[in-house]
Amino acid sequence: MEDCQPCRSGTFCGKAGLAEPQGLCRPGYHCGPGSNTSSPEGLPFGDLCPPGHFCPAGTKDPRQRPCPAGTWNAEKGAPDVSWCLPCPPGLFCAEAGQAAPRGPCAPGFYCPGGAQSLRPLSGAWGNLGTEGHTCPEGSLEAIPWVDGQHNNGSGAEVTHPVGDIRAKTGGPCPPGHFCPEGTEVPLPCPMGTFSDRMFLSRASECLSCPPGHFCGASGLTTPSGTCSPGYFCLAGVFSPNPTGHSEQGGPCPQGHFCPRGSSLPQPCRAGSYSNLTGQASCFPCPAGYYCPENLTTYSQHPCPAGFYCPRGTKYATQFPCPRGYYNPDPLTQSLDSCLPCPPGHYCGQENLTQASGPCDAGWFCVSAAWTARPFDLDNYTSTNCLCPATATGGKCPAGSFCPRGSPEPMPCPPGYFCATSGLSTPSGPCQGGYFCAEGAASPAPEDGLTGGPCPPGTFCPAASCRPTPCPAGTFSSLPEQTMPSACQACPPGFYCKEAGLQAPSGQCPAGYYCDSSAGPIQDFSLYPCPQGYYCPLGTFVATHHSCPLGTYGPRKGLRSIAECQPCPAGKFCALAGLTAPTGDCAAGHWCKGGATSKDPTDGARGLLCPAGHYCLEGASVPARCPPGTWSEEGNRTPGGCQDCSGGQLCPGGHPPIWPAPYHPGISCSGGTVLVTPMEGLSGRSCSPGHFCPPGMADPPLCPPGSYASSIHTTKCHICPSGHYCVPGLRPQLCPRGFYCPEGTELNWQPCPAGTYGPVPGLSSLQGCRACDGGRFCPRANATEAGGECWEGFFCSRASTRPNPEAGTEEGAGPCPQGHYCPRGSAVPQPCPPGTFSPRLKLSSEAACSPCPPGYYCGSSGLTSPSGLCSTGFYCLSGALAPNSSLEDWTSGPCPAGHFCPPGTGTPRPCPAGTHNGLAAQGHCEPCPEGFFCLANTSSVVGNECPAGHYCPASTSFASQFPCPRGTYQPERGAVQRSDCTPCEPGSYCLLSGLEAVSGPCSAGFHCIQGASVPNPTDGITGDFCPSGHFCSQGSPRPTPCPAGSFLPIPGATSLEDCQPCPAGWFCSQAGLSSPEAPCEGGWFCPRASVSGHSPGSVPMGPGSRKPGLFGQWTVLLATTALWVPRLPPSTHVPGAPSERGLEHAALRIAAPVLQDSSARIQPRPCENGTFQPQEAKDSCEPCPAGFYCEASSTGPLASGPRLCLRGYFCPPGSHSATAHPCPRGTFRPRQGAAAELDCELCPAGMFCSSEGLSQPSGLCHSAHYCSGGAVSPTPIKHKVVEAPGLSGNDICPPGFFCPRGTGSPVPCLPGFYSSAPGLASGLQCQPCPAGHYCSHPGLSHILEAGTCDAGYICLGGSVVPSPSDGTHGYRCPPGFRCPPGAHSELPCEPGTFSPLPGADTCLPCPGGTYCQKAATVEPTTCPKGHYCPTGTPSPLPCPEGTLNPREGTLSSRACQPCPSGRYCPGEGNGQPEGPCSAGYYCEGGAASPTPWRISAFPLNGPCPRGHYCPQGTLYPVPCPAGMTRGSPGGISEESCRPCPAGSFCPSLGLSSPPGSCVAGSECPSDPSASSPMALLCPQGHFCQPGAAWPALCHPGEYQPSLGSDACLQCPAGFHCPHPGSRVPTLCPAHAYCPAGTGSPPPCPLGTFTPQDTLGLREEGDCSICPPGHYCRGGQVLGKCPAGYFCPPGTSEVTTPGPREPQTTCSQGQLCAKQCSPGNHARFLPVVCERGSDHKSQPGKGSFVSQTPKIVDPRC
Repeated sequence: MEDCQPCRSGTFCGKAGLAEPQGLCRPGYHCGPGSNTSSPEGLPFGDLCPPGHFCPAGTKDPRQRPCPAGTWNAEKGAPDVSWCLPCPPGLFCAEAGQAAPRGPCAPGFYCPGGAQSLRPLSGAWGNLGTEGHTCPEGSLEAIPWVDGQHNNGSGAEVTHPVGDIRAKTGGPCPPGHFCPEGTEVPLPCPMGTFSDRMFLSRASECLSCPPGHFCGASGLTTPSGTCSPGYFCLAGVFSPNPTGHSEQGGPCPQGHFCPRGSSLPQPCRAGSYSNLTGQASCFPCPAGYYCPENLTTYSQHPCPAGFYCPRGTKYATQFPCPRGYYNPDPLTQSLDSCLPCPPGHYCGQENLTQASGPCDAGWFCVSAAWTARPFDLDNYTSTNCLCPATATGGKCPAGSFCPRGSPEPMPCPPGYFCATSGLSTPSGPCQGGYFCAEGAASPAPEDGLTGGPCPPGTFCPAASCRPTPCPAGTFSSLPEQTMPSACQACPPGFYCKEAGLQAPSGQCPAGYYCDSSAGPIQDFSLYPCPQGYYCPLGTFVATHHSCPLGTYGPRKGLRSIAECQPCPAGKFCALAGLTAPTGDCAAGHWCKGGATSKDPTDGARGLLCPAGHYCLEGASVPARCPPGTWSEEGNRTPGGCQDCSGGQLCPGGHPPIWPAPYHPGISCSGGTVLVTPMEGLSGRSCSPGHFCPPGMADPPLCPPGSYASSIHTTKCHICPSGHYCVPGLRPQLCPRGFYCPEGTELNWQPCPAGTYGPVPGLSSLQGCRACDGGRFCPRANATEAGGECWEGFFCSRASTRPNPEAGTEEGAGPCPQGHYCPRGSAVPQPCPPGTFSPRLKLSSEAACSPCPPGYYCGSSGLTSPSGLCSTGFYCLSGALAPNSSLEDWTSGPCPAGHFCPPGTGTPRPCPAGTHNGLAAQGHCEPCPEGFFCLANTSSVVGNECPAGHYCPASTSFASQFPCPRGTYQPERGAVQRSDCTPCEPGSYCLLSGLEAVSGPCSAGFHCIQGASVPNPTDGITGDFCPSGHFCSQGSPRPTPCPAGSFLPIPGATSLEDCQPCPAGWFCSQAGLSSPEAPCEGGWFCPRASVSGHSPGSVPMGPGSRKPGLFGQWTVLLATTALWVPRLPPSTHVPGAPSERGLEHAALRIAAPVLQDSSARIQPRPCENGTFQPQEAKDSCEPCPAGFYCEASSTGPLASGPRLCLRGYFCPPGSHSATAHPCPRGTFRPRQGAAAELDCELCPAGMFCSSEGLSQPSGLCHSAHYCSGGAVSPTPIKHKVVEAPGLSGNDICPPGFFCPRGTGSPVPCLPGFYSSAPGLASGLQCQPCPAGHYCSHPGLSHILEAGTCDAGYICLGGSVVPSPSDGTHGYRCPPGFRCPPGAHSELPCEPGTFSPLPGADTCLPCPGGTYCQKAATVEPTTCPKGHYCPTGTPSPLPCPEGTLNPREGTLSSRACQPCPSGRYCPGEGNGQPEGPCSAGYYCEGGAASPTPWRISAFPLNGPCPRGHYCPQGTLYPVPCPAGMTRGSPGGISEESCRPCPAGSFCPSLGLSSPPGSCVAGSECPSDPSASSPMALLCPQGHFCQPGAAWPALCHPGEYQPSLGSDACLQCPAGFHCPHPGSRVPTLCPAHAYCPAGTGSPPPCPLGTFTPQDTLGLREEGDCSICPPGHYCRGGQVLGKCPAGYFCPPGTSEVTTPGPREPQTTCSQGQLCAKQCSPGNHARFLPVVCERGSDHKSQPGKGSFVSQTPKIVDPRC
């Protein structure tokens, strides 16, 4: 492991066993050292690219590539620089790597976009404002001057009073600004606020930026945008990614996610978690775990046993293992983790951790059975064919039985039958006379497969599993026998060799006898014919056939009378049945052979000793009388030989002819004179193994490598090929493992390494067989192939090593790449398709590497993958093809909703904004218009753009493009923004993404179209109701006051607000804001007149007296131009006249005026805050409460007391309508408030943010509640109204949630709680945590929740302490324990179990059982070979060398030593493994078939010396007497060696001989050598002390005595030619014999001896060749030829003679010489005569012919 390096930064290593990183990190991600995925998210070694940066492929560090200065990027996962956006106009991005713009451009500078500094001077990205222009903060461009402005040349703005900021003459305070009293330039709403209305007078009237949004600049009319993903924004935030102040928001906390625009963190939903802050989404719960809501880490929620948890699992029991399966392990990830119910068991319900129990008796459960009696397999066959392959089991068929818990049908056991189906035990035993092999369905089967009738030669009692053969020595010819007595004994003269014979094996063979009188004969070889007798075929009595008279039988096993040996020469055999001759032949008689008496005279078997010879007693041949002597017939002794008389020829009367002729194949004894040798007299036949060339006296042995084919041979033959020849023996077959070419002696040629010789008689190297494929032959002269080639190597033929290296042997070596070689491989096996291997020496197919993901391996024997997976297809591990159209576990077409570029290992889900409805695609299509496509979308059906939104092409999620404020979209499938319908006239659309209008326009306002607030003031989408008009709720346009009325102020809400035209005035048009004109002269105009010159008025109806702009003052006093108040009935003003009296008074006053207009009086107007309704008063009255009185003027329009405006109150003496606004937190919806107490408290659920409000500012924001009197939409601890248990206007308290407009917090429902303040929705209430229950609403802390009852699991959201609905909890299942407060069941630890549901503790496993796995429901009986104390988690194995044959044992005392002769390997033996190996003795407790001694059993080990140990022996067997075993490990009696040569072994079990033989005796290597004096050393031999065999005396030595330890030197004049000479032989003629002669040397060249001269002692005893002759080889070869002369000692002639070959006279020889030409005168008569020894001088005129010529043959 230390050599394994972490994957380099920028790369990933996604699997084990890599030599190089698998590839580069994916674009949009960064990978640190040790990354195991190309796209890490939230992992220690990598993550998505952070905001402000981009990460191309292979990025190593998150800050490696920041967005350049002048750009920004707020998103995670940017893959390239194109995601870095130019800095927006008006803002600057000063540094690289910014996630948001830094801020607005400085005043005096403008930033058109992409600015890199606060004060840009680059021109392209911004500059100073030029002369004649102005640049306020955040300017997009330089603004030309307007009148009243100037520029000081520095670019700085100089401001002057403006109306709409740039207006010359002022105006209403524009949206985004507020204008306090005396404002010259509107002031922008500060950062964190905005305003979409005009006429704001205070900064407090600017609306706080709504939650989920940020207001990043001042003077905004709408929020800048939504909160960044991964952050939440409370009200008033000025940054999209707040830093974490509690009053602003911050990064999303752990366990939550914050999508774009989050106002509060949303808890991670079930199936996800987040262990990091600042996440826009939660991570899917990893496989193997489940994740309830609001989870920060998944590690505490492992998937429980019995279930599996794929990626995104929400709760522990979401995915139970189905019936027929179980899962004993936690942390499993897929359905594949559920194991099929093991064979023999069934799993009857879901979510099991172990099998429900064993299969019922009579039934079998193959695998995945879900009932104790499976019924889906009724055609089980003996070939284990499961039809169908998904079958789980079935009823036990006939011919088999199934005990409880059977994994498959058990064939009916041998000897029994199973007649029907569904058996749990066999039906009964097999019928007598029949045998039942296995699977029998009948007691008398006939099919031959499951059994059959008992055949001849056997018998079958009841319950036979196989026929019992008749024992050896018996036979039976009848079938269906039931008893052993049916077997007949073998008859006399026959033998029955083996068991189970139908007839005798045969007649007793010749050489043996079969006598059944003592019992049947099994092995005839134990009964060889005894000596002296012969036994032909079928002999049944040993002494039936005796060897006849004249013969004897010296050995056993004679087969015919011809093998009885004739009585040898010199012996006689007088009786029949002899084992040796009766005695010696009588003296004077010659017993030739086959003699029946000691003095035969018949001539055929013997006769009297012939004349010229003598015959001693027992002589095999007559002895010749010495030369020159003779004898008559019947001569008994040498003394009977008489000297020859002179002149007589001896013997026979014929003179000898010299030289004597020779007879091939006959050796002539020294001194033989007969021309034709007589066998046995003057010569003998050449012995077998010898050859006799002409003239040879003693026949020599054939030399090694040759042989004599018969007797009487003159030469030896070359030993034939395939044989070897040693002297004296006929050719022998060449032994196995060797080959013998022609002429081989004992130098056999071994078959070389790599070959072997399995048969004898091989003649050449080619006959040696090459070592078989897959095997090796390491040594020469092997007789069979050696062991198997090792794993990882292949040996084709002739291998000498089990592990040949490359290049060392042809056709052998290490297993090559792409192949594997199991043990004994002759050829490498290719790795199958779907795999490859770049390595050598693989030993099995499992070692071949599966094709890596993204690649395919299309053929066998690959060293690397064939190539990349095709476009549109994916290749998992082990893919066979690049474009498999059928999906399997290795590859398949890319599924819909995914795309697969070339080399795809796992289908990639289509990214959001794309879809793919087809399979086998390499890319995804853009999402069509009118639809949205989440990630992994395969069909847009059902993904129509929702109402309230529009979806252009490539829309990623449903709410990506909401219809903007002021619009709505009631239909689905909108495509573009223009499809959003502007808000209907008279309505407003407050939020984005609306399906319908928010509501009608507020009273006092009219909404033209597209209004986003109920009280628009922009003049485009709506405005205040203008003067002269009124606007009821939902007004699309102002409604004019009718003719006869007028309305001087804006904002009227109903027709009742229109005032009747005052008396004396007329109002002829609708929509007047003041009376049109006074009544014309001569006319009077009553109230509500519509004309100034024609009487008439508009009846105002009963409601005409209702309050108007001027309160209830309606009567005009024309003469005084004063308004007279008309008081309500309940009001009394002291001194005020009645209404009727005022009218009469007006008429009276008016009359003088009309008569005399010059008498008018000029009155003095009342001052502010006073009024005077009566005439002729010298002072004014204070303005009454509820009214305000401005300074009066004269005339009809002079003002009187007016009702106090809405939103204000007017105490007595008020002179202004706005002097006393209702304070913040209150409002006044009606006119005429007299005191502050008349201002109504802002209602619950709403806020009143400024003074003088006539209606609340709006609804309280979500996550807050406004109980009354709230001054802010997001109040914090602003208590105004007493409310029990609540702090007043505040953030929503823990345990509650507050939707928008909440007046009182809503408690979280039972089963939920909330420990965090500020919840905006009930969905944010967290489920009661696992292990607890929440029975009351409004819980704010986990400590308030109760603990779940013991024996129950509370998953989350539980209302009761013992839930059992499966959703919120369940009862603790068997095999588990659930203590109080358990949120997941705890599996019973190994060694404990829980049999019932609802347990809070686990029980210890009882003694004799074990509980191996976690979550054990039922203990398992302790198996054989083990013992189990109480609480055993796993059976404790009996130690090696011991066994325990019983189940259910409690302690180690049950482990017994392995019995003698058997071994128990390893631990946990229930029975002995087998017999101990031959050559070893297992005394007891053996752990191996080849044990070694242990303290308890010291004799364990190799068989002791002097003994042998067969396989499984119970004790060492001693070697018998006469045998020894000097080393341990003997395996059979053959391992005992005969007593070593020269030693004796008198007792059993000897490891070495106790002593040596004495000198002069031999101890042959024979078991009978049990004493030191076994045999005397024979004649011709010597035996040194300790000799095993007698040694032959060497040539030149002899030994005539028995028991000698040395040989004698051959004396001078004699020679001892052969090894083993008993007596010396007289030195032959023509040679001489010094002392110690073995082979007599011939006399030297030029010397000779006469034929009868014997016994020469030395070289000087040889005579010189006489003159006229030449001598060689000790003989006179001939006379000197004519024409030559031969001085004494001549050995050669120089010219060939008539009988001699031409030779050259060698140095040291004396050669005959020619007579010189011309030395003799005469031609013919006078020539050198033959035999002359002198030179004749030829006469004159004579010559000597060139060729000598013999004239007289007698010369």
